[in-house]
Amino acid sequence: MPQKKNSPGKADMFTAKMTPTPELQSKRNECSAFFFKQQLRAGISKGNSGAPGPVKARERKDSMAPPPAPSSAAAVVQKGFSALNLGTPLPPAPEVAALPIDEKLAKLAAITGAPLSSEHEAQLRALFAEKPHPIAYDGFEPSGRVTLAAGLLRALNAQRLMDAGCHVRLLVADSHALLNNKFGGDPKKLQSVSSYMVEVWKALGLDTEKLPNLEIMLASTETARHAGAYWSQVLDAAGRFTVERVQQCAPIMGRKADDAVHNTNRILYPLMQVADGFLLQADIYQMGADQDAGNELVRDYIAQKELPNKPVFLSHPLLLGLKQEQLKMSTRTPIKTKIKKAYCVPGEVEGNPVLNYLKYVVFPLHAEGVTLERSEKNGGNLTFATYQELETAFAGEKVHPADLKPCLTKYINALLEPVRQHFASGPLKTMFASIKKLKVSPTPDADKLANLTLPGFPEAVKEWKPSPLTLEERYAVARSVGEECIQENELQALVEKKDHPVCYDGFEPSGRMHIAQGVLRTVNVNKLTSAGSVFRFWVADWFAMLNNKMGGDIDKIRLVGQYMVEIWKSVGMDMTNVEFLWASKEIIAHSASYWLRVMDIARRTTIARTLKCCTIMGRKEKEGMQAAQILYPLMQCADIFNLKADICQLGIDQRKINMLARDYCDQAKIRFKPVILSHHMLMGLKEGQEKMSKSDPESAIFMEDAADDVSRKIEKAFCPEGVVEANPILDYLKHIICPRYAATGVTVKQVDGTEKTFVAYQELEDAFVARQVNGADLKTALTKYLNEILEPVREHFSKGEAKELLAKSQNSVHFEHRSPMNGSATSSPHRLQRALTKARADSSDEPLRGIADDVDVDNEVYGSEDGEEESDVENQEEQSASESAGVVTVGVKKNAIRLLDVASLSVEGSQGHVNEDRFVVASNERFHLLAVMDGHGGSWAGDFLVDELFKAIDKVYDDGFDQTKLKDAMEELDRSFCAMATRKMDTSGACLLAVLLYVDPNTDTPQKIVLNIGDCRAIIQEAPESDSTGKKAKGNSPAPAAAKTLALSEDHCASNVKERMRALRSGAYIQNNRIAGVLEPFRTIGDIDVKGPDMKNWVIATPEIRQSELLVGRSNLVIATDGVWTVLNNDRTMALALKELGASGGRPSAESAAQAIVKEAREFGSCDDVTVIVVSV
Repeated sequence: MPQKKNSPGKADMFTAKMTPTPELQSKRNECSAFFFKQQLRAGISKGNSGAPGPVKARERKDSMAPPPAPSSAAAVVQKGFSALNLGTPLPPAPEVAALPIDEKLAKLAAITGAPLSSEHEAQLRALFAEKPHPIAYDGFEPSGRVTLAAGLLRALNAQRLMDAGCHVRLLVADSHALLNNKFGGDPKKLQSVSSYMVEVWKALGLDTEKLPNLEIMLASTETARHAGAYWSQVLDAAGRFTVERVQQCAPIMGRKADDAVHNTNRILYPLMQVADGFLLQADIYQMGADQDAGNELVRDYIAQKELPNKPVFLSHPLLLGLKQEQLKMSTRTPIKTKIKKAYCVPGEVEGNPVLNYLKYVVFPLHAEGVTLERSEKNGGNLTFATYQELETAFAGEKVHPADLKPCLTKYINALLEPVRQHFASGPLKTMFASIKKLKVSPTPDADKLANLTLPGFPEAVKEWKPSPLTLEERYAVARSVGEECIQENELQALVEKKDHPVCYDGFEPSGRMHIAQGVLRTVNVNKLTSAGSVFRFWVADWFAMLNNKMGGDIDKIRLVGQYMVEIWKSVGMDMTNVEFLWASKEIIAHSASYWLRVMDIARRTTIARTLKCCTIMGRKEKEGMQAAQILYPLMQCADIFNLKADICQLGIDQRKINMLARDYCDQAKIRFKPVILSHHMLMGLKEGQEKMSKSDPESAIFMEDAADDVSRKIEKAFCPEGVVEANPILDYLKHIICPRYAATGVTVKQVDGTEKTFVAYQELEDAFVARQVNGADLKTALTKYLNEILEPVREHFSKGEAKELLAKSQNSVHFEHRSPMNGSATSSPHRLQRALTKARADSSDEPLRGIADDVDVDNEVYGSEDGEEESDVENQEEQSASESAGVVTVGVKKNAIRLLDVASLSVEGSQGHVNEDRFVVASNERFHLLAVMDGHGGSWAGDFLVDELFKAIDKVYDDGFDQTKLKDAMEELDRSFCAMATRKMDTSGACLLAVLLYVDPNTDTPQKIVLNIGDCRAIIQEAPESDSTGKKAKGNSPAPAAAKTLALSEDHCASNVKERMRALRSGAYIQNNRIAGVLEPFRTIGDIDVKGPDMKNWVIATPEIRQSELLVGRSNLVIATDGVWTVLNNDRTMALALKELGASGGRPSAESAAQAIVKEAREFGSCDDVTVIVVSV
């Protein structure tokens, strides 16, 4: 889409003498259709002016209700441009239906400069059979004076399309040019150049007033007029591609994919170009060959959505620059001078720009042929009917460059004369003079960025409640809200300057509301409004969709948003100075200024800087991140300015995005930066939880919890006697109870049996440290006060509409637990891993069965798919999505190996992303399978292995295992998954470590086989062998060697020298100890983005297989993902397991062992997902 920058040696339109010369398939994607339908209802797309009336000021009485049908701000269609009217028939076109289809195809083939492929021909025949007048689209940036390619060649191709019966839509992409920093991103200059380009095409015959089957549209206007449909499409595309995938489209912006520094505009630009074609309802994409990467992204998007209608992509060749090896055109120097100096070696056809111009511009516009004028002594004039005749003559040196160049000059000047005449006088002459003065740097991003003046959202006219406090008191109250303030002097100045500073906090309606969101936020809001502030809540329903909350279902998201507002009302939030603004409504209503702000932030911010903010989404800063997760910080940053926020009052976990806003102020020369007032993050109730987690219901108090729920959770909460640090009970008292009951104090029973009322929290803390108050009594008091606070909420939701709203929102929350978790509506659902049996064997030989005697554990894989039956939902409600534990006993001596105890535990990482680890524990009469999968970039690879691994291994069992067959089976699993992932553009992957325990029927010996792909690990400690009676050797018998912990596998990563050399020999690029700079493990299942044809064998799925005899006696085995091994060594991990397993002969507890390992890994700083299987054999 971009036009290339000025550089010497191009021909432009004016050099020479200037004497006058359908329905979406998933609920998440219905958001786009929803906005489109709302626009139709609002009259935006009815074919009138395309713009509704002016936006009215907001009325506060509606501010807490979900948004009505969004209406777009008026967007004026500029003179000379067409208005895109969706939902209305195309205007009548000249009758060309009688033209034979072969002639139509010939005209389209002429655009590409080569015969149509069989695929394109079949597509076009089917298209014309269905639609006599298909819509053809071309888009380009207004980036300076119009080159020959942008003028004559584009006019020629547009005419060919219209001659074939197409309705042509040309999109002048001024908003894209701004994002791409053309003219420093100055909107006024870009629109001036856009208007100039329209006049050039008019002079060349592309006049929309005379051609009913031609429309020329301005991108900034149409994306504002149809904001809902357009930006929903952008966000939908963003949720389907990784950052790395979108970055490959850099050439469409005139940039290189391997540039040292990448700004975030490189992510937004290709996604906008994807949406362009859909907005214009294009059947045919007709753009230059330099846009092929963007077209490929469109193809991938269509494939992922499995859309039935696929457009045809026709790429025209690019005109060569006139200098040697200059592949594109430039725009300076007169035509005669340029062509005279042009590269043109006698007899050479390849790479000859003079012949290139004649072939693609001159001959197509002169059906009568081209005459080459020569003197009689040089042979006289020559006329060539076709270009091929001329090329043959030149190749045979019958025509010399000295003859060819004057011929080209004559014809080009003749073609351009109408344009020169068009701009020869009057206002158009003035227009051209001003355009000539505009300069564009030949280097991307070298132009000084223009500072945009962008308005925020219009405000309602309202009298806000003044504060009775003094200036000092107002500052003190406001400052007390923040655990951190950046900067205090700015806050002080703000309070002095403004009676009603605007505070902003945003929230995603993403599920049940815990007490930090409900009560702590209420406390903070009431403090700030008492100090005179206006508090604007940004109900980020659109952001929740982008972050795939509630499965991306906008209706469910809004329902939960309304429920959260009702909770704040019932819990005592003073609504006098409070506004609730819904993102979907406000962004659509004021889309032009909003998205300009987003684009301005994108072009000034590097991808690396934006990635640091991505933990605001509750997700890791990691490879394989979706493009949607890059757009989220840009949009949140834009919110601050569009809401005209003076104070960003969010949690401390949002600090990075708020700092991005302050950095942007420096770059964009915005004088007043927002003050950052970050509130405390309430701890989780369990030991070691720095903040509450919705994914673990027992770690948090929820606003609709019953009194018994509150009592149970507080009673189980972590509260070490006399210890203040990391004590959640004190944290609740300090930040919720004491501020709430500041007027009356908090009454707690003391150790001596008396009750004391503490007016200040510090007194209570001192008493606890001095052991005058114990933890049990603190819990009793906390339970009492929490239930007092929550009782009005329970009462509010016990009847009427509020009761109905609660029920509906709870249903939506259940949907959240079962929704796709990797951002694609077509991807595999997240599976909760759960144990199906739980039992423990004692020392007898008789096995204990599971929960029920009729449970058959044979062939059962413990990592099941959810959502199949009602009972699955109940199981999910009993167990959080972040943690699952399984204990399995297989006591049947079918294969003569008895598992004394097995436990598996999988725990979500501490950075808030969904658990991507998986495990399998399964048995039959032939073998036991114990496997862990360390997923990354999504959960689909792990889910696939849960489904397929046991079946694949069982299939190759043949009186034992053949290692070659096992290797082939694992590689076939990888091929199968990669084939599916390629179709879905899923870049997830998983490391795999599987242990097989069986008795070899040929030798009657117990065997262990380890299959390792990646950086998971297995360790074992085999006990000293006992004699045949089961007793240890005594007397003069030699003492057995002490049991040692042995590693059964080696990590496949950069620290493994052998593995690193394997990768290097394959040609792998290794940066920061990662393949291609992105992937740590060197062997995985999946990861198609690093297994392409140009990366053959960089990352492989060939398992390293180790087989050895399992010693007679008791053995203890630990299998775990790298969330353990990054912080614990083999010996320490086994010691933790043995302590709980009873290595000295005590009763084993694999479950406790697994829990101990996970707990210590967390304490030692592991923030990754952790999965552990502990086995006593």
